[in-house]
Amino acid sequence: MVKLWRFLFHLQVQCNVSGLDFTRDRLGRLGTLKEWLTSLGLPMYEDSLTEVEYDNMEEMPYMGERHFQYAGISDPRHMRRLLASVEQMVG
Repeated sequence: MVKLWRFLFHLQVQCNVSGLDFTRDRLGRLGTLKEWLTSLGLPMYEDSLTEVEYDNMEEMPYMGERHFQYAGISDPRHMRRLLASVEQMVG
């Protein structure tokens, strides 16, 4: 037990994040709505999309501009980013 404790005590976890990639992914990760929006740099829309029940990632490839507008997304830059990702999901 003492040997295990010493091993765990000396075990160091690296905390260097400089090697991580924080760039936006044009397609986005498709695991969950939160992951997808975060990967696109648009996590602020999670509640808006969930509120209107647009949180099923299986249906996301069929979403269009009118769906995102209905969810209250009006920023043209954000709309382009969402639509580009959706377009790549089906293409």
